[in-house]
Amino acid sequence: MSLGQSVFAGVRAAGPRDVLVCGRRRLTGDDVLEMVAGAAAVLRARGVRRGDTIACMSGRQPESTVARLVMLELGCPVVHLLPGLPIEAAVKTMRMLGTTVLLHEPCRQDDAERLLDAYPVPIVYRLDADLFSTPHGGLVGPPKVLPESLSAVAFTNGTTGGAKAVAFSQRAERAHLAAARATLAPEPWRFLVAPGHYVPDQLVLWTLATGGTAVLLDDADVGREHEMIAGEGVTHTLAGRPIELYELAGRMGPVALGEGPGTLRLVLYGGAAAVPTRSREVVMGLGPVALQCYGLTEAGFVTTLSPLDHLRPDRVTSVGRPLEGVEVCVRDLEGRALRVGQVGEVWVQSTQIMSGYVGDPARTAATLRDGWVRTGDLGHLNADGYLFLVDRVDNRPADGVYAHPIEHVLTSHPAVADAAVLGVPCEGGHAVAGTVVRRAGGAEPATT
Repeated sequence: MSLGQSVFAGVRAAGPRDVLVCGRRRLTGDDVLEMVAGAAAVLRARGVRRGDTIACMSGRQPESTVARLVMLELGCPVVHLLPGLPIEAAVKTMRMLGTTVLLHEPCRQDDAERLLDAYPVPIVYRLDADLFSTPHGGLVGPPKVLPESLSAVAFTNGTTGGAKAVAFSQRAERAHLAAARATLAPEPWRFLVAPGHYVPDQLVLWTLATGGTAVLLDDADVGREHEMIAGEGVTHTLAGRPIELYELAGRMGPVALGEGPGTLRLVLYGGAAAVPTRSREVVMGLGPVALQCYGLTEAGFVTTLSPLDHLRPDRVTSVGRPLEGVEVCVRDLEGRALRVGQVGEVWVQSTQIMSGYVGDPARTAATLRDGWVRTGDLGHLNADGYLFLVDRVDNRPADGVYAHPIEHVLTSHPAVADAAVLGVPCEGGHAVAGTVVRRAGGAEPATT
């Protein structure tokens, strides 16, 4: 099944059960299908047809998720315009794709006005009752789609030189869902997630495909996670980056597993280098529930470090092993495969990878090589297939020196919460420098 067919099947299976919870609002599967039918009727009446690209400025309300279902119902690709994306990047991509429709949450009104000043489109709707409560003739259902046709455009976070528009085919989005289901099973999930960014928004959509419930975390709910997990029977939650995992664990304290139905099974994190010492502390505090995911926008899920792997000192410094169907190869500067233990650039191949960067064939050609994605990360594989990342290709402190192993040593000190190692320009090249963040209430780290 396509992504759209899978999501609609999950929502229909839920029926009268809650599928989206946000504060006091609770939308059932039937409610969501009714909203989708109303909004789809409005857009069809305005001339929106299958294949038309729709830009969406999402936020943290359930309507953003429902809007994506509307696009799946219509067979329209989405351009995800998340908070913080530069208007110039949005305009360039929308112009390239001939986008004629903009949907936006009311909280993104100012962003929408700035975008429309730069690139007016003829069809604009706020994601509110006026769009979703329109009388309709029922759902048609997601149309059949070609596997290689455009399904979505997302943007990288810009940490390596500006936000890049990444295009995904229908095949890739279906593969993303399959990877998530394989990684996070069993189903259905009750997922606590703070929406408003690409991965969290996708997790909400994937949760619906399982026939499960997405519990949307608002800013006001931060600090109440333990209460919400218990009250909503949450099985999964997304912590975010490692530092956010450690903060979450500190707020929650020990979680008693097996204390009743709907207990917490997995806490996902990733997106940055972990601090092994603190990751082990999380496992000691929360129990074996932490799951580290390594991936990138261009390649989807790559590896996972299981909860039990976090208990192994020889594995906790890795990002885990590749998912089924994902190939990882470490290569030298010439693209030749390296042996176990040798450091080189990490290349990834799977059905999840992007089609390319929108309107940027040169950058696409530099990143995609014969069906492989060059990640820009440096690392090595061990004999058991675990991947250890050591640095970025273009960000090493000095020749032959890698940041992560040094950072792991620094963060092993009980007074250090986090550390960063970098190269500082000096006469004759670069000097290796390190900075540390002291733990709250910790003693001053010793210096030598």
